[in-house]
Amino acid sequence: MRSARVPRLLSVLCILTIAFVARAEESRGEKLKQLAEKLRAADAQLKDGDRDAIDDHIAGIERILKRYQVTVAAPASAAPAVVLSCLSNGYSGSDERFTPTDVKAGVALGSGTVLANCKEVVAAQNKDLVCVSNGYSGSDERFALHDIGRKRTSPGWTTLKHCLAIVQKASDGFFCESNSYSGSDERFHLLNRESNKAMGGGTSLEQCLQTMP
Repeated sequence: MRSARVPRLLSVLCILTIAFVARAEESRGEKLKQLAEKLRAADAQLKDGDRDAIDDHIAGIERILKRYQVTVAAPASAAPAVVLSCLSNGYSGSDERFTPTDVKAGVALGSGTVLANCKEVVAAQNKDLVCVSNGYSGSDERFALHDIGRKRTSPGWTTLKHCLAIVQKASDGFFCESNSYSGSDERFHLLNRESNKAMGGGTSLEQCLQTMP
């Protein structure tokens, strides 16, 4: 049996629905996408009455849209992501090293590292970027960002921890690049991925990540 009262959640939804009708400068489609995300997150917690009322609102929107002849283009197929795998150099014991490799193209990225590091950088791959090793061991090992699509490795070498943080926060157009120094002397600047040019002066990694466009 449906609830006789509209709960607070539905009141908010109604207000938002009216708001984006009144504000012509805002995209109704974008507002609906935001509401859809919120609804998806709250769906499991909704009471039966709330769920029924929301269904009524959705049905109302569908009835309105049926009055118009619109064609919705099918979403373009996403380009297949580059599949990276850690391949061994064939040695045994402490001499065995693993390199992130594009298994489809058969191209190794960077130099070999221990398996744990290799698995970590492969799992962290983001925005067509991956951390690659300089091939050294212990404290001498440093990592740089490799742009897979552009087939280009940054000359800025840093720690694995910093490199992974940079990959995680990178955008399609920019990432933070190290000056390759260590400790307190290490500074980071924004790099334009398209032009491959540094932008601005060096700062801490935290500050650089916060200014990411």
